[in-house]
Amino acid sequence: MTLVVEDGTGLSNANSFISLAYANTYFTDKAISAWTGSDKAKEAALIRATAYLTIAYIWKGSKINGRSQALAFPRSGVYDLEGYEVAENAVPSEIQKATAELALLELITPSTLNPAVKLSERVSREQIGQISVEYVNSNISASADITVVPYVMNLISGLIVAGGSNRLSGASVRA
Repeated sequence: MTLVVEDGTGLSNANSFISLAYANTYFTDKAISAWTGSDKAKEAALIRATAYLTIAYIWKGSKINGRSQALAFPRSGVYDLEGYEVAENAVPSEIQKATAELALLELITPSTLNPAVKLSERVSREQIGQISVEYVNSNISASADITVVPYVMNLISGLIVAGGSNRLSGASVRA
């Protein structure tokens, strides 16, 4: 799949909030050496991270091109936590950084952001000989397996609707 970077016009075919060049510079500047591998693998990670950000949160404002727009940004009517208006003709820097951070997770371990969970195989109680263990959250839902990165949540918190931190309630926090 070809990487199509959102240019701030609300493209109908965009699949990434950032370019590969942006991600490469971002990780070089932060001295993060784990951003390695082929350009194709990195681009796929960017696409998966963008897809996750687009569907996992309830964002403030409205897409500038409505349903025909492929991604969650750009948006109109968005103000950050400090009350500053977010430009409606660009992808906010917070979203760009969040995309890079989540793409790194996806590059290292593909499907980290989209785990397959089989609830029927969850263990709620185990017994080995005389030792028995019952797990406290044995009735937890699949949403508990959603990866939430605290740094990313801090980046995007001003852009999401209050209570809209994740469409699936009860997400677990993993560093």
